Amino acid sequence: MKSDLISKYSAPVPRYTSYPTAAQFHADVGATQYREWLGELPGAVSLSLCVHIPYCQQLCWYCGCNTKARKRYEPVAIYLQSLRLEIDEIAALPPSSHTVTQIHWGGGPPNILKAEDIARLASRLHRVSTATCTL
Repeated sequence: MKSDLISKYSAPVPRYTSYPTAAQFHADVGATQYREWLGELPGAVSLSLCVHIPYCQQLCWYCGCNTKARKRYEPVAIYLQSLRLEIDEIAALPPSSHTVTQIHWGGGPPNILKAEDIARLASRLHRVSTATCTL
């Protein structure tokens, strides 16, 4: 029984990734192309959001994410301001028939964020999701 579990789960699996995947981005892909991709999503499909927080309190030796260790909170707060603006902008792009079914925290662990910043971010995601699609 133990060997069955080991056999079942010992195979390599794909990493959680974004859509479009990183391989689809290159120097010719900008905001216009990304907006087009979002606008072309088929109707009524479920969406997953990835909230990328590229900061950590310290780097893990095994991490493959694009992140930086920070001792001061100021760069994190500035990033969160930009992220909130991007959430508002991106939320309006897909057709309204989509349902957000998953939210992933990517980049660094969200434990670098202050509790009130997590609450503010979650509230923003919920507000724009229910205004433009179903959460």
